[in-house]
Amino acid sequence: MKHGLNGLLLAFQFLTTVPITRQIPWTARSARWSIVCYPLTGLVLGGLLVSLYLLLSPFLSPLVLAALLVTLSIFYSGGLHLDGWMDVSDAFLSRRDRETKLIILKDSRVGAFAVMTTILLIGWKVLLLMELIALAPREFTWLLLLVPVCLRWMIIVQLIYGKTASDQGMAASLLPHVTTHVKNASRVWFLFIAGACFLLLQNVILTLCFLLMIWLFPLFWLRVCKREIGGMSGDTIGASIEGGELFLWGIMWTFFLSVTA
Repeated sequence: MKHGLNGLLLAFQFLTTVPITRQIPWTARSARWSIVCYPLTGLVLGGLLVSLYLLLSPFLSPLVLAALLVTLSIFYSGGLHLDGWMDVSDAFLSRRDRETKLIILKDSRVGAFAVMTTILLIGWKVLLLMELIALAPREFTWLLLLVPVCLRWMIIVQLIYGKTASDQGMAASLLPHVTTHVKNASRVWFLFIAGACFLLLQNVILTLCFLLMIWLFPLFWLRVCKREIGGMSGDTIGASIEGGELFLWGIMWTFFLSVTA
């Protein structure tokens, strides 16, 4: 129980801006539990997003609501995933060799590609959320809860199936702790997500489409990272949260648009 609590606190310290000032010891067991608890940080974010949406939707336009939801997501993570998105954008779009891309990933400076892709990322997120609010308000409410959980679960998937581009960094420090315990917990999380989707979305085709996409995206992203830099890193995992969210909202928008057409 002690290690599980420490792992939970580590997960929130690492992935969120929740003010946890307690010094948590980094041990093999607490690190393992931390990985298992990543989707819980998404569940809390989902709860905050749903609460904000339900509270303000009677008073605000879809555009303002969408902008507030995206803003809350960024502040919740402290811009951690967005930082990874920007670093990966500069590296992958540089068209340099693998070694140079790895150097760019470690560079704290922001380049033109990072600025351009971040503007597009945030703009498209706001647009898709605004569209979904109009197209399917009931389903959108539950997707607000489910999507953040799925994105953090995708971190575990990448750690299970991926390899690191270097022996240093966040991903490399976590990989040794991906044990059978973590893999079994990942399966339990997937069953939880699947059950919640069937229960809340109440649409078999939508649910199956959603579950298929949350499996395919991290596996596809791992292939892209392997081709570009030889494997994953902390930055690529952060970028997968941002890119994966845009991807899922885009798929959901396409689904509802085709249904209502």
